Amino acid sequence: MSILVVRSLTVDFPSHDGILQAVRGVDFTLQSGECLGIVGESGSGKSVSALAALGLLGKDARVGGSILLKGAEVRGLGPEQLRALRGTVASMIFQEPSRSFDPISSIGKTFQETLRVKDPGLSAGECQARAVRLLSEVHIPRAEERLRGFPHQFSGGMLQRIMIALALANDPELLIADEPTTALDVTIQAEIIGLLSELRSRRRLSLVFISHNLALVGQIADQIHVMYAGLVLEAGPAGLVLSRPRSPYTRALLDALPSWGSHYSREKLRTIAGSVPDPTRHEPGCPFAPRCPLAVQRCREAVPPLVRGSADEAGGDGAYRCIFPGVKT
Repeated sequence: MSILVVRSLTVDFPSHDGILQAVRGVDFTLQSGECLGIVGESGSGKSVSALAALGLLGKDARVGGSILLKGAEVRGLGPEQLRALRGTVASMIFQEPSRSFDPISSIGKTFQETLRVKDPGLSAGECQARAVRLLSEVHIPRAEERLRGFPHQFSGGMLQRIMIALALANDPELLIADEPTTALDVTIQAEIIGLLSELRSRRRLSLVFISHNLALVGQIADQIHVMYAGLVLEAGPAGLVLSRPRSPYTRALLDALPSWGSHYSREKLRTIAGSVPDPTRHEPGCPFAPRCPLAVQRCREAVPPLVRGSADEAGGDGAYRCIFPGVKT
């Protein structure tokens, strides 16, 4: 069963420099219980796609295409209907959780407000009991005591665990994690990934995991979509995308990952030359062409279509947007 289906999604924003095309025709399907990883540099359209899927973009956003959340067309829903879907069908956790909490509201009060959105009749005692269970589920020690605390009294990793607990408060079927490990050290990142995997298994959650770290996404995702300049440049099973990338951009992201045991004094990190394109002035060809060592004139004339690899190709059932699929740079 498909819990989230996105077809031909476009998102534009008016700006002083013209129309900013943040997303330019994105398709993906998330099956129940599956984890979809969305990867790309900052400004690639990852977070905007997720916000659009839950109807969380501002009034200035111009959203096109189709978004089906558990069969309901998100773009056709009113504010009350959207609120009914959020939390009960889908929830979202954000990067830098310290910015998502009211600094003068205790953690217990925040849980109380969240729980009463779905069930206004809950008493303070019932809210506290549920909050304690949720905090215990995300491995917060001394949960009852912690409810009396305020956001500034918690570390970034603890706040992210609390944010995950809040997102799960009303038992959603889909959890969208928007760069949940940003600003956390590698040990805490691994703990958050482990926690999300555990919750996914126990609650049978569907998960969208958004990150700029391809290796991190590979630890949890079943499917990976690689985005750049508002387009999906490669998509497929996680193992396939990581082991046999077809897009030069995917390969460049993998090459930029530091190897285990490497040190800057012995070897330089590989980087991707150039910078991301201006979203108000997209060139007519492949958006990665100005930075791609394989680019030829044909690449600059039109955006390559997203095509699926045939059964006898090294890419199997992966999809890619390139006229030189799989060629090493």
